[in-house]
Amino acid sequence: MKIMIMGSSGAGKSTFARTLGKLYDISVFHLDQCFWKPNWEMSTLDEQIEIHSKLMANEDWVIDGNYTRFFEERSGHADKIIFLNISRWRCFYRVLKRYVLYRGKTRPDMRDGCEEKVDWEFLVWIWNYHSKKKHKIITKLKSIEDKEIVILNGAKSVNAYLNKLNEENDHE
Repeated sequence: MKIMIMGSSGAGKSTFARTLGKLYDISVFHLDQCFWKPNWEMSTLDEQIEIHSKLMANEDWVIDGNYTRFFEERSGHADKIIFLNISRWRCFYRVLKRYVLYRGKTRPDMRDGCEEKVDWEFLVWIWNYHSKKKHKIITKLKSIEDKEIVILNGAKSVNAYLNKLNEENDHE
């Protein structure tokens, strides 16, 4: 099974991915962890292409992250695509909470050497994601016909979906 997870920063993609990875007993890959180098140096495009291609070659995976330049390839390999449609205010809250929890440390879903930080540019990115990128992604997802597409609107919807999956998994 190959599951692709998208959503704004602070939407809960990494936590959701880890939960699905445990539930299905498959590998979880966080694109931020794969593409960032220590001290917040971004991999070159060639490096990203190589890394992404290697991830796609795995038999099973849960991959969280946006990196829309790889949307077509990743969605082409995925069996299921899940979009976490969480409000920008909740995303802001979660990002600030995450900063308080991990300030001066590297969080589990990031590359070693990338200490947690929040700056104005990052907050603007979250704001713009909701006003510019989110609708384009949802439109793309709705045009995909041969995949299971799941759009979860809000934290309650995310929790209900996970509870449903847990119940289904318990009955197998």
